[in-house]
Parts: sequence; C-alpha cells; structure tokens
Amino acid sequence: MDDREVLGRADQILREAGLFPEDPTTENFFHYAQQVSECVKDWSAKKKAQNEWLMPWAESFRKLYDNFDRIVEADPMVLYQPANRASQEFHQSDAFIRYFRAGNRTSKTQSGYAEHYFLTTNQHKWRYFPGGAHSTFIIGVNFSKYCPAVFEKKFLTGEEGNPLSPMFPKNGKWLHRYDERRHEIQIACEKCANAGRAKTCTHQKSTIRLFSDTEGWEVLQGGAYMLGHFDEHIDEDFFNEAIQRLQTAGRQSCLIVTGTPLHGFEAWEHRRLTQLHNEGPPKNRVDPDNQESPQFVSLHEIDQFEAGLVPPERIKMSMTIMDEFEVESRVYGRPAPLAKNPVFDRKALADMRREIKTPLRGDLQVTEDVLAVDIVDTTRMELLDAPDGPLRVWEKPEQGGYYIVSVDTAKGLTGRDASCASVLKVCGTRVSPRLELVAQYHGWINPLAYAEEVFKLSVWYNSALTVIELTGGYGEAVMLRMRQDFCYWNMFRDEQSHSQVDHRMDSRFGVETNVRTKPFMVASLQQFIKDRAIDVPCEATIGELVAFEQERSQTGLTTRYRGAGGSHDDRVMSLVIGASVALSSQVLEFSAISREAQPDIRHRYSSEWSSIHEEIGDGAKSPDPFEY
Repeated sequence: MDDREVLGRADQILREAGLFPEDPTTENFFHYAQQVSECVKDWSAKKKAQNEWLMPWAESFRKLYDNFDRIVEADPMVLYQPANRASQEFHQSDAFIRYFRAGNRTSKTQSGYAEHYFLTTNQHKWRYFPGGAHSTFIIGVNFSKYCPAVFEKKFLTGEEGNPLSPMFPKNGKWLHRYDERRHEIQIACEKCANAGRAKTCTHQKSTIRLFSDTEGWEVLQGGAYMLGHFDEHIDEDFFNEAIQRLQTAGRQSCLIVTGTPLHGFEAWEHRRLTQLHNEGPPKNRVDPDNQESPQFVSLHEIDQFEAGLVPPERIKMSMTIMDEFEVESRVYGRPAPLAKNPVFDRKALADMRREIKTPLRGDLQVTEDVLAVDIVDTTRMELLDAPDGPLRVWEKPEQGGYYIVSVDTAKGLTGRDASCASVLKVCGTRVSPRLELVAQYHGWINPLAYAEEVFKLSVWYNSALTVIELTGGYGEAVMLRMRQDFCYWNMFRDEQSHSQVDHRMDSRFGVETNVRTKPFMVASLQQFIKDRAIDVPCEATIGELVAFEQERSQTGLTTRYRGAGGSHDDRVMSLVIGASVALSSQVLEFSAISREAQPDIRHRYSSEWSSIHEEIGDGAKSPDPFEY
C-alpha cells in the first residue's frame, strides 16, 4: 500500500465518521492523524474484522506518521486529492480527449499536471495505463514566460502557497534529471525511486517534455506519447498532429485540454470538442459502432463558486470590476471572447447581446424558372428553411428600404475564415445615420458560387448597394462575376481613392483594405458601436466583435487588427466594410434621395448600367433595374 493510498484510506475513515477535515499538510498532520486514530478506535470489533485492509493500512499509516515530513519533502504529491467534483471526474474519465473547461482558480492546470505525475510514476488509481516508462508532453502559451512561471515551478522549483509543489523536488524520490535545453524532465523507474536511487537509475525512464507554442506543430513530429496536454488556448494546428503522435503510443494514450474559455464559441476547442461532446453517442465514441466504447471527448466544467478555492466574497468583489464577458469566462467558465486590446466598446456590445434575436435560417431560392444571369430586380425569391443554412435573416426586405450588402471573401477554401456578406439597413438621417444588421450570409464556399449568392441577396434586398472588398484577389473573382456574368447594376465605386486620383484613373469598383485604409474603416464601425448607432442582433457576430483586437507592430508604425487567439473575424470585417461605406457622402446622399424622391434615382445609374455593357461587349440587351 503506497503512501497516497494510505492517506486516501485515512480520508475515507474521516468522511464515514461525518468529518470533513482540511487536506493533510506538514503543519496539521499531527492533529489529522489523531482524528483518524480516534475514529478507528470507535469502530466495533465486527466492523474491524470486516475490513481486511485495516491491519496493513494501520502499519503503513504508522510508518507514514513517523516519517511524514521526510516523505512529503521527497514526494509532495502524496498529499494530492482532487480539489473538487470536476477535478475528480476529470481524473476518472476514460475518454480519449478530456477537456477541463472552467473559470480561473478552479484547479484546471493542477489537475492536468497531476496526470503527468500519475502516468510517469505509474500511480494512476482512477484510470488504467500500462506499466513501464512513458513519454508525455505539454504545450503552454507564451513559452518564454510559461516555462519558468508554470512548468518549472509546478514540477521543479515550487510555487508559493502550493504544498503539492514541486512535484519532483531536486533531491526527491522521483527526479532523475532535468534537461534545461530540451525542457525535458526524466523520471526514475519505480524500483529505483522506492530504493532512493532516482539519480543513479540506469533503467528506461519516463519523460515529460515542454514544447514551445511559437515553433509550430512540427515540433511534435516523430514522437510517440502516452499523454499530451494543451494548457490554455493553443493554436489549432497542434491538434491534428498531437492526435497522430498519441495514436502511435498505444490504445490507452490520451489528450487533455485545460483552460479558461476566453475565445468564445468560435474557438476550435468549442467547435471541435464541446460540440462533439454535446452530440453524444454514437458520434462521441472512440468506436461509434460499439456501445461499450469510451467517449471520444469528455467535458468537465465548474465555476469559481462551486470549486471552492477562492472565498465567495473575493469572487463577488472581483466581479464588480469585470464586464459581463469576463465574468462569463473567468468566473463561470463559459465561453466568452476576450481581447487584450479590444477595439470596440465592450459595454455597448454587452447591451447588444441582451437584445439578440433568433433569425430565420436557410437558403435563398429563385421561385421563377430563370437562370441566375437572367435575374432582374423584379425576380421573385424566397427563403427556404434549413436549420444549417448559410443565410440568416432577422428582417426581410421592406418596400422602400435602402440596404448595403458588404462582402468579405475568404482567402481560399482551405483557410479558417468563412466568406461573409452582411446586409445593413440604412436608417436615420444624413447627420446621424443608423445601421441595422438585417441578414447575413456566412459559409465556406467557392468565390464563384459565393458571387451568385451575393447577387441573389443583393437583388432581394431592393437592389442593395453592394460593396466588395478586393484585397487578396478572391474578392476580385466575386467582383468580376457580379459585373460580367450577372451585370449587377448597383456596385459601390470608391471615389475617394487617393492613388486613383494621383494617376488620373476612374474610380474603381469595390474597396481595398490595407495598412492605409483599414484604420479608418475600423474606426467607422467603432464609432457606430460607441454611439449605439448600429443594431447587431447576431450572437456570433457580437462574439467576434468582442474578440477583435488591435496590436501595434514592433516598429510602432502600423497597427494590426485581428481576432484574439486565432478567433474568426470574417463577420467583423464584413461590418467594417459596410460601416465605412455608410459614412461616405455618396451613400448617405443616395439613401436620402431614395427615400425622398424614388423616381429621381433612375438617371444616376442608367449611364453606368450602359457603360458596363459596353465594356462587356456582348451586345445583349440587359434589363433596366428601375423599370417597374
């Protein structure tokens, strides 16, 4: 019976007696042992006889009592007990991937690190692993800080206020050697460790290796690991390679992910782990055809209040200085996006989130027997219901309403970002314009097929002014098809491009997002949100807005905008494009005229409509978009 099992039995004795003492430490162990002894003395002779383990346990407990300080000094993890319900379930789970998603200070990382200790010392009592030497790895965020502040402190040097650290003291029971260059801990075999010869162990040894998250997923190549560990939000590229490295080690290998969900519902952990867990069997089984198969993913959640590691009054005090997104993720452990340097007013976004609406969802279909190239502004369309359709609609087109369709195109089909076209209704006045997000197309689609969806959407919303972002080349494909194949009649032309003025060029269709233009474009949406002059009823879009951050370059000359921690920003960029265009005098003037004097609009675009066909040169007579 090892020391950890002895303490486990002692804890069981106290709990059966209705006592719930503090975890034993070197300071309180004398009192702890006395309580255990008194409880056993109260047992009846019959109960003592029924528990055959009592005598061997009593002998081991006496040895532990006599040498407790020395034993703990050499192996602090003999004191380990799961800190709470979620930690206990995490250790007991037999899933291939265990995801411990919870608030700050809930024992996530400590529980994850304990798994490495149990596996490499062959002492795991909750989950089966084969005996012998095993290799494990950890990938932590911000490697240069993570290594000395977490990895080395927990395993080797010790954390202030944590009696379980260091797990492998320098002259302790288990540590054979620490390779600082490779960040690899070598653990002596069980026989040498118990004999006090960890430093001179010549047998095959277990290892724990820390990898840098900045070096790319290739650092894992070639290895075979029994346990992998992502601590906090690691780049998704590591995930697939980690799975391959674990599969080569045997059937009992597994991956653990521990972290506070600070990157919202778009984070890969939520998309690939939480959603699969929520689907349940048969999809969430290692072997979908075997009802006895363990889960592929298990999810373990707990909030700060239930975890019990922080006094409730301290939790409530900290909540008063957090916004509701921080409270959601840091206290309750539920996905909420956070950015270190947020761009948009989080209070305004929190207000918007309380007013989100459930959209209609589906595909936009033409109800007439016509080809896409023959669609005109009077062509009838309808939204066909589909639970997973790419088009979300909060408000269908209103007669006389003026709309902008702002089009962001994904940079290739293999990228993570989707293509996103947002439909914005222009309201208010020229002095104080307002925008309302009324529909949004969002999906992974070929640019040419995407152009057709944008065309139908634009026509459906009263021949909306369509603004296509061109940077990167894929938007050019959408633009060319909109103009040449569909001859769309209401495309935005950037009349304020300084580069075109300097070279005496005509204004160009679409807009460019680059280092020069992006700050103004982002600032436009920033102002709309700050002034509460835009309504966004979409929870996914609000999530991206909250996670959108700005980062100064090393030279300090430019600013980079992106989704925090690899979060998506396609919905944000679509709104950025629309908001910046909505502030242009051309759009505001057109919007005002369209509401005040509809017949006068016709001449503004009739010449442009004709010029498009002259450029195409197909000689075909095109429909007049303003003919009723």
